[in-house]
Parts: sequence; C-alpha cells; structure tokens
Amino acid sequence: MRPYSILAAVALALPASVAPALADVYTVTTPAQDQWQTTVTPYLWVPTIHGELNFNVPTTMPGQPQQSVGITATPSQYIPKLGSGFMFIGETRNSRWGLGTDLIYLNLGVSNAGVTNITGPGGRLTIPINTNVQVRFTSTLWTIYGIAPVVQTPRWSADGIVGGRYVYAPMRLTWNVAGPLGLFNPSGQQYASTSVWDAIVGAKGRVSFGDGKWFIPYYADVGTGEAHLTWQAIGGFGYGFKHGQSAALVYRNLYYDMGNQRALNNINLGGLALGYTFKL
Repeated sequence: MRPYSILAAVALALPASVAPALADVYTVTTPAQDQWQTTVTPYLWVPTIHGELNFNVPTTMPGQPQQSVGITATPSQYIPKLGSGFMFIGETRNSRWGLGTDLIYLNLGVSNAGVTNITGPGGRLTIPINTNVQVRFTSTLWTIYGIAPVVQTPRWSADGIVGGRYVYAPMRLTWNVAGPLGLFNPSGQQYASTSVWDAIVGAKGRVSFGDGKWFIPYYADVGTGEAHLTWQAIGGFGYGFKHGQSAALVYRNLYYDMGNQRALNNINLGGLALGYTFKL
C-alpha cells in the first residue's frame, strides 16, 4: 500500500497577516536627528488565501506504482473559522536608522470543501467526487527588519529595509470521501507542518498631499532563502492625527513559493488591512 499526496487548493477569508513593516505605512511623523521615536500598530488584515497543502494519504490499491494524486478544491467552498489570533507591529527609529518587528499568531479552521478533480500520473481528471475536508492550522508569522532612511522631506519619505521573515504552520487535514472509492481511504486524518526562514530586502515610505494629514503609504519587498521566492506589496490611504497617531486602510498582497517538497507548497494572500498607530 503506497502513499498518495493530496494537494488541496485553499481560499480563506480571515484576520491574519504575513507581512513586514506596516508600522511605517501607518506612521506620518519623522523623528528629529537624534530623537528616538517608538510606535505600536495593532492591525487587522482580512485576506483571501489561495494555496496548496501537501499531505500523504494511504491508498487502498496495493501493488500500484508510486505516484502522486493532487486534489484541487474550489476556493469559495472553504469556510474559515478563526479560533484565536493577534497581530501587531512595533518600530523604533531616529532619522538615521531604526528597527522594527511584525508578529502574527493565527489559529484557523476551514471546513466543507468540495473536491472536483484529481491529478495523477496520467494528468488531471475531472471525476464525480465530493469530499468533505476540514483543515486546521496554527500559524506564526514573524518579521524583523532594519530601516535605513533614504529620502526624508515634508511631502515624501523613502526607506530601505533589510531583514528576515519566518513562517511556522503546523496543519491537520481530516477528510471523508463520497464518490468512486479505491483511490485512497474514504476517511482519515493526517498531520504536517512547514517552517521556513527567508531574507528580505525592499523599500517603504509615504507621499503626503493636501494639508499634509492625508498620505499614501507604500511598501514592497522580495526575498528568498528556505523558500524559493517570497514577495509582498502594500498600498492605500492614511490620515494623521495629533500626537503622532495615524490610521491607514491599505491593500496588501503576499506570495510564497515554498516548493512541492513542503507541506505548504505555495500560498498567495491578498486583502484589506486596517491599522492604527500609537506613538509611545
């Protein structure tokens, strides 16, 4: 009896994040030459997630040559269930350099997925299979980065960043199959996890307009390491209040290609994020 590999394409809507350096996206004040400024930004990100998860599932067909079976689920059929989670950014900086961190914890459940096709050695086949799939994973996403100001004017700021991003995501898959049997066990449960470190480089800043209270934040990074590729882009609108506080509504997108040897093959997250920055 040989293993099969299930590739479940997942789409979720959840408060989560996988992202560095939103603190500067939300911050509208620039510290004086030797004055340190520390900010904290709690935020909520509600992305849709498209991804592929790899699980080894025992087959019910002994004697067959080793092969991989991929199952693709329609993204709209996943229903996210958030057990717990939090996300915040902290940053401290002066006019010459700075440090920042972005931490996200997420305990998420997804259920009621309909599987519509299987990919085997003969190619992709659309067959009448209906599968009830439940996926639960607890993910930690942590970014730490250094800041090097490049341009600082009343209307425009630009910073270079360099740092690293860490992802840890243990996952549990539970399935029940109704349809043609003999491909794999009609029900079961499997566990898998992904843990990767990647180096990132990028740029971030803002462009102010009007009376200077309104601004356009921007951010972009790209990186690699244990993952094949990761990149992220952020842009939107923000408004500055008194005492160094500000709020911003942005769209952010993050992509990972981790390779098909990991439990989490690839993932793309995109959606709105809302944050409020407090100056300490």
